[in-house]
Amino acid sequence: MLSVRKRAWQEAAWPFALSRLLAIILTYLGTTRFPLPGEWKWHGCSISVHDCLFSWMRYDVLAYVEIAMHGYSITRDTAFFPLWPLLIHSVGMLFGGSLLVYFLTGMVLSNLFFFLALIVFYKLLEQEFEASIARNALWYLTFTPFAIFFVAAYTEPLFLLLCLLCFYFWLRGGKYDWWLAGLCGMLASMTRSAGIFLALPYIIVYVRRYVFPLPLKLERWREKVGALLPIVLIPFGLSCYMLYLWYAKGDPLLFSKQEATWGRDFAFPWQPIWFGIKQIFDPTLRARFNPMDLAFVLLPLLTLALGWRRLPLHYMLFALVMAFFPLCYPQFNTLASFPRYLVVIFPVTMIHAVWSKYPRFDKAYLALMLPLWGLNVMLFVNHYWVA
Repeated sequence: MLSVRKRAWQEAAWPFALSRLLAIILTYLGTTRFPLPGEWKWHGCSISVHDCLFSWMRYDVLAYVEIAMHGYSITRDTAFFPLWPLLIHSVGMLFGGSLLVYFLTGMVLSNLFFFLALIVFYKLLEQEFEASIARNALWYLTFTPFAIFFVAAYTEPLFLLLCLLCFYFWLRGGKYDWWLAGLCGMLASMTRSAGIFLALPYIIVYVRRYVFPLPLKLERWREKVGALLPIVLIPFGLSCYMLYLWYAKGDPLLFSKQEATWGRDFAFPWQPIWFGIKQIFDPTLRARFNPMDLAFVLLPLLTLALGWRRLPLHYMLFALVMAFFPLCYPQFNTLASFPRYLVVIFPVTMIHAVWSKYPRFDKAYLALMLPLWGLNVMLFVNHYWVA
């Protein structure tokens, strides 16, 4: 029998290796057989390896590489939280700090963090459920259509890893695990603003472990206090960024104010969903309609609505907060980018994996998701908007 650690590495290696091999093949095919938007000829791998590599340098990746190279010299870039570009800068500067180096550093780190996330995810699910469910969850997460952002140099792999580590440390519940969970929560809140909401499942886990099992022995009060204190680390990550902005830019809330520069403003969470549905029927809005955006916002929400009984409360609370918080800040009131934001909600994948005990569901899921994943890879490397 393999140890849990070795088994987790082994199970994670298969979907990771296959997905990266397919991504390389599809990058080559996509950049040599299909033209750029508005052009008639192909580009990329048929011209040079350099162009082939840079086919993955799109959209937010440009902003993170810019921050890694020059810091927050552009005010609107303060909307992007600092940990990810800081990691790219810290590693990239060791190898020369050029544009290509920073970009490749982001790609390598992104894929490394996703591989580690798969390992943690497997270990978490094997304890919460069973090995077959954990195994299927890895394949589902790797090949969900918007998992292409676990390949590109985006924040999603890092944020996913930090969230999974929080849940893993809460599950272990050892003397130092609460502090490790608090530290991961702090780093998550330095990666994306939604990271601060990890404090909510922290409270649920803490209450279930230390408040409800009464009577609590007097000698455990020190343990009880020690488990609660690390929660203050979670907002500390955001506080550090705010202190930096106050010192460097004179406004600790600049990151929030710059959201408007990117077309984001507050809305009720149902408003962008309703707008997406309206786009189907209104000819004046249909030109901006992206059916994938609407489908892969509704699918996670429907999964949570149907499968909420399958998960402990702290998983469901995390999933709901991570779903509805970004929906409150839509871009131009549309669902643009939301499938990417929602792909890190791993409890959705957990529910799908539980449902995989029904063979028809398992086959239907992979038959639908894998082609869409491949399509998104080719769209992304050809400069088409994905999410």
